[in-house]
Amino acid sequence: MIIAKHIQLVAEHILISDASFTLSTGKIYGLSAPNGSGKSTLLRSLAGLRKSDGGTISFSDLPSQTSIKEQCFYFENSSWLDSNLTGYDYLNLINHLWKADPKHIEEAITTWQMQDFINRPIKKYSLGMKQKVVLGMYQATNARYWLFDEPTLALDKQSVATFLNYLSTARAKNKMVIFSSHAGDEVFHICDHILSITNPSLFLDGVKTNG
Repeated sequence: MIIAKHIQLVAEHILISDASFTLSTGKIYGLSAPNGSGKSTLLRSLAGLRKSDGGTISFSDLPSQTSIKEQCFYFENSSWLDSNLTGYDYLNLINHLWKADPKHIEEAITTWQMQDFINRPIKKYSLGMKQKVVLGMYQATNARYWLFDEPTLALDKQSVATFLNYLSTARAKNKMVIFSSHAGDEVFHICDHILSITNPSLFLDGVKTNG
């Protein structure tokens, strides 16, 4: 469970002000907002990659000796990938860092049908191939919390269908999924709840969380 209390996020201007909300595991949350409104900033803050500019964010169901970063995975986009490494290099590295069972590497390769290219350098990948590696990295971590930024970018229809099935499986395993999407309602139908940003307010299912 993620508990946010009176958080404030600031960039060039205030993105989110005084927002308090609780998000539960075993649920899928869609994040809807115009470009530049703070989607990525919110995801980074929830993942512990940046501090909120006010308020607190906590994970209530983690063991006392477990850090957020051990149970939460967020990889913003495929431009973060080193083009000289292979997709397999990334799956193996992430699996090791998150101390997950190596079986999840092969499961990810199979899920995203990456057998034909996973051992090639990423500089030889199409954008769709890169995106499949990014999505496979989530599976390789087996983390409890998955935070995605535009996960369906560059995916064909069949891969989008695979992604939605992938999320349903994660929900059944009591994971929490939060994802933003340029596709909007085309993929948000799988969500249990919708988060939206209208600066500087954050809404959960249409109800303002400020105050």
